[in-house]
Amino acid sequence: MTETDGYGESSTFSTNTTSTPVNAAADLSITKSFSPDSVIGAPPGTTTMTLTAENAGPSEATNVVVTDTFPIGLTLIAAPAGCVLSNGTYTCLVPENLGVGVGWQFDFVGVSPTGGSGVVTNSASVNSDTFDPNFGNNTATAGLTVNAAVNNLTISKTLNSQSSTISAGEAVAFGFTVVNGGQQTLHNVVLTDSIPTGFTPTCPVGAVVVSCVIGGSSITITLQNLDPGDGKGFVVAESTDPSMTPTTATDSASATSLSPTDVVVNSNTATASVDVINDPELLITKSVTSTPSAGQPVNYQVVFTSLGPSTANNVVVVDTLPSNLTATELAGVIPSDCSLSGYEITCIIGTLAPDSPVTFNFQVPLPPGGGTFVNSVSGSADNSQTVDASTTTTVAAEPFLAVSKSVSPTTAKVGDVVTYTLGVSNTGIGAAHSVVVDDNAISNGLQLLSSTAEPGTFDLTTGTWTVGTLAPGASSTISVKAKVLQAGLLSNTVLAVASDPVGTAPSKSVTAVLVSTPATQLAYTGGSLQLMWSAGLVLGGLGIGLFLFTRMRRLAKR
Repeated sequence: MTETDGYGESSTFSTNTTSTPVNAAADLSITKSFSPDSVIGAPPGTTTMTLTAENAGPSEATNVVVTDTFPIGLTLIAAPAGCVLSNGTYTCLVPENLGVGVGWQFDFVGVSPTGGSGVVTNSASVNSDTFDPNFGNNTATAGLTVNAAVNNLTISKTLNSQSSTISAGEAVAFGFTVVNGGQQTLHNVVLTDSIPTGFTPTCPVGAVVVSCVIGGSSITITLQNLDPGDGKGFVVAESTDPSMTPTTATDSASATSLSPTDVVVNSNTATASVDVINDPELLITKSVTSTPSAGQPVNYQVVFTSLGPSTANNVVVVDTLPSNLTATELAGVIPSDCSLSGYEITCIIGTLAPDSPVTFNFQVPLPPGGGTFVNSVSGSADNSQTVDASTTTTVAAEPFLAVSKSVSPTTAKVGDVVTYTLGVSNTGIGAAHSVVVDDNAISNGLQLLSSTAEPGTFDLTTGTWTVGTLAPGASSTISVKAKVLQAGLLSNTVLAVASDPVGTAPSKSVTAVLVSTPATQLAYTGGSLQLMWSAGLVLGGLGIGLFLFTRMRRLAKR
């Protein structure tokens, strides 16, 4: 090669060429990670292990291979394509050359060791046929944190009532809620509830309850499985003993899981309280069970009941008899468990269960003069208010009528006028009102002619004597003249009737007999006829006597 310098001189040079071979180089690197990088061991947690190979150049990498020794205890669920397991090591081939700036990713899905805890460490490496000038980034390590399962079993208990106070004998309900706040499913969750004295539970029903056992002073309930975050609720109804003494009853419950047995329990006990009082509602009634009559015993009935819900304690019934009865008249028939003192009958009942009424019947004689009698009764118990009842009985003094009737003369002939004397008197202790005397003379061969009715009036057409009112001990008499219309034995009856203040109708009747003969027979003086007439009188007298005897027996039976 010839060159000319600045001075015009030329120089000639000669050169030699040398070739140096340069090898391809690819700086490969690998990264490794777990997502998530923290899981629980029981139940096993799932994680994804990601391996990423990259080529920083300057040359393309050929036959890239990624290897990973799978962690002990980590169970593979899914391996990516192109990976082969041999002796616990996965070998993964990148399916094509890895260009400069290009990466390739392998994802492994696995689950954590069952029941284990700690950190699982795992390393992976990348290589290729291409020279790698930097081996320091060809290996990567990542750790998976395996945590012990956290189980949180929570129970709550509430009183399902608008009031925190109930009466003994009432029912009450408690609500329960059991929640799994942990990270794994709980099996065989058992709730045990202690039952206070005097309470009787009933097993709850529903889909959440698997079984229920009541024994002694507790109730044991097995629930369905509880998944993480799941809760189960149910209600236990409990009845109470009506005879409970007042108290504050505290009901405690606890919950456990039988599987798994290593449950970490938080707030697994709960309590609820209810105040129990004993306040029965009492009812007392009093009635007269017989028709009261002056001078006769009256029957009283007392019924005492605890309407509940609680049992009444130390029950006493006191019946106060009317003060207008004398002491001797109080000695009536009273129950054997009652005692009489003055005007009071006291009955000791003791304990009275709800809806178990007790009945007392007793008898008290009423005075013959009648009157108004107020009978009061009260019932009391140590744990309730006193209740009262009364009955008022009004009994009027009763009248008693007596009547009389006679005829003069007792023997007459047809056409004669005879005189009947009628009398009525009140021998009772009460006034007789609306007294009426009926005479049946019209239908017995007589014609009524006149009367001397004082007081009252006498109706000659009907034979009715309207007397009016007869005071106790009063009497009235009238005379009635009648004409004999037929011959024979004329039986003539008079009946007295009155209506008294209490609605009964005391009445009495009496019969007068008149012997009547035809006028012609009375004028005949023959011996044989006279004998026959005498015999007739004797026989008639016997008939009259028999009639009067029978009539008096009937009156005596009234």
